[in-house]
Amino acid sequence: QQMIEISAIGKKTVNRNKRIITAIIAFVFLLAMNVFMVMKLQQTYGSASMMAAVQSIEALRTFPIHMPILALMGLHFLLQYCALLSAALICSCLVKILRHGIAGVFAACLLFVVPLILSYGGYHFLDAFSLYPLIMNGPFLQSGQGLIHLLICTAAYGGIACALSIRMNRRNTRA
Repeated sequence: QQMIEISAIGKKTVNRNKRIITAIIAFVFLLAMNVFMVMKLQQTYGSASMMAAVQSIEALRTFPIHMPILALMGLHFLLQYCALLSAALICSCLVKILRHGIAGVFAACLLFVVPLILSYGGYHFLDAFSLYPLIMNGPFLQSGQGLIHLLICTAAYGGIACALSIRMNRRNTRA
């Protein structure tokens, strides 16, 4: 890896491969996280009912947008994937910025895990900065305000991840 990273093109190739591997690992983690939920939904509603309106589910009776259950599941998975990918990219950039692996992991825990634990414990003052709404987005998908919150969080984390990734890519090709 050190021989490849000597040139600017080598650094760019290594960074691109790391981002691809990060995206694949985030997708595998997403599948592992949701396989039992999909099995439960399949067992409860069956495949024919997946095209029924979301409002047919009791918990989502007041859902503001008319869409099939399958589309809502797709939205759920897309939000989770964006959250996981953004978190992974931000963590990898933090590790590079801080130049010590353990410091980057510690900073990532402070940034992502602490707000998640506080939110799970009932203290919701950090929900605007937490990944909890994006990963466990069921309650937030039940209202229009929750949907707006999810879209803003997704855009913010995605923007931060892209900005850090671009910054790190430029920084590595110059040095």
